[in-house]
Amino acid sequence: MKSKTMPGSNHISRFKDDDRGQLLLLSAVAIVIIVLATITLVNTAGFTEREQADGVTDASDETLTALSETELAVETSIRHANHDTEMSDDEREEQIGEDIGGLETQLNEQFNAKSAQVNIGDEDVNEGIRFWQYPYNDLEMDVEDSDPPPGLDCDENPDQQGCLSATDPGLLDNADGVRSFTMGVTGNDLADDEDEAFTVEFTDSTDVYIKNDESEQDQIVISEVGNDESECEVHASEDQPAVIAFTHGTVNGETCSALPGTENIEMSGFNNGEEIEASLDLVADATESDVDDEFDVMGGPSEETEEIEAHDAVYSVEVPVTITTENGELSTTVRVAPNLPQSAVEQGGE
Repeated sequence: MKSKTMPGSNHISRFKDDDRGQLLLLSAVAIVIIVLATITLVNTAGFTEREQADGVTDASDETLTALSETELAVETSIRHANHDTEMSDDEREEQIGEDIGGLETQLNEQFNAKSAQVNIGDEDVNEGIRFWQYPYNDLEMDVEDSDPPPGLDCDENPDQQGCLSATDPGLLDNADGVRSFTMGVTGNDLADDEDEAFTVEFTDSTDVYIKNDESEQDQIVISEVGNDESECEVHASEDQPAVIAFTHGTVNGETCSALPGTENIEMSGFNNGEEIEASLDLVADATESDVDDEFDVMGGPSEETEEIEAHDAVYSVEVPVTITTENGELSTTVRVAPNLPQSAVEQGGE
């Protein structure tokens, strides 16, 4: 017996098939939209990151790479020039100029196959002063005694015992900025008492002391003078010195609220310099006239020194860079100041 088909049943079956197909189509479209949105978010995050680092909102990979390699090469050139013991100011600037000229040639050879052209303009070198001491020693300076003991001829033999006395050095009377102020501290010779502790004195912010932690061996305390709530503690020894970065506001890479954490500080000097054993590296945007009279500013660093010295050094370099690709042209100015605090980078300082 033949089965009977209900009127309209074929129509209902076709409707269900069409409905299912539409749902599948809509699902596929939704997936595509989600994927595209995810790609857009990832690209936006990438450009936001690069904008913070380079001040560039939108650029090709070739452009970003050229900017990054320009910054790295200029920074390397500055570091080499500042540590050369025989370079004068003019020689440093000339060397940096030669390095940048070679960089332009190198980048154009590198990007030739990708149709990118790099043009680096004349560099603007900002000279400064570097204070440094290495290896680890106290942070006092030997000065000639104005009233030597009877019987000593300090004019003939100024280095003899009794003709020299130790003093806490002043550093700078005025500076436009400090991009790198770092001390390595062994923990040796530190005082236990805050009043006798080694102190870094600033002209425009709270002084900072470094002392021994009475309750724990090989532990040092760093704090703002008069503000125990800012206190930071860290292990330090001859084998593992603590690295205190005043301009970056960190101790061994960890944030310490007792430290200024900025490029915009004015250094004054040290107090109780005998109560510490440390190395020192400080680069200031300053001239010789800003340096305390206790220092004879040298043309370059000594190979080794057991006492703080001051010498000429490059503070920063600015270079105009133009990069042309098939996607267009980008012109910007790159400022390179090695070891500049991150706060200054975020504010557009580098």
